[in-house]
Amino acid sequence: MLNKLRDSIEKIKESNEFIDWKKDHNSSYITSAFLDKEVWSIHYYNSESDDMTTFRIENDVVTKENEKIFRKEKRKLTELKIEDIKIEYTNVEKTISNLIDEKYNGEESTKKIIILQQFDVPTWNITYVTSAMNVLNVKINAISGEIVEEKFENIMNLRG
Repeated sequence: MLNKLRDSIEKIKESNEFIDWKKDHNSSYITSAFLDKEVWSIHYYNSESDDMTTFRIENDVVTKENEKIFRKEKRKLTELKIEDIKIEYTNVEKTISNLIDEKYNGEESTKKIIILQQFDVPTWNITYVTSAMNVLNVKINAISGEIVEEKFENIMNLRG
């Protein structure tokens, strides 16, 4: 999966869509990547304009979308350095599977949200929504493979 992410980034960088965009957004850099149905969305942040541009490749077509940034406090986002990532997603899945077996027996995932982003270190930020209407969020250090944070709660508790 990490190789597919790297390939997607390279294809995006070679596309006319990206090359034209980069001329006006030279200071933009990757801050995160989101996996949806085997397609990576790559998020580029521009600190000068404080906005995000997302690139995706679907059916060999590169698409671009500008987005507003949703965060609690306004701060510069840190660059995600793909070359620093050492832990493949398959290892992350095994770690989370073991965690579920040990602590959350009986929980079955109905939806997975997979994000690779930069905190203090590159981090796999994985959220499982379970058939019992619970949410398990696990952040795993993408260099060491260690669990950095783990939260488990009923989806009804997430209402504001």
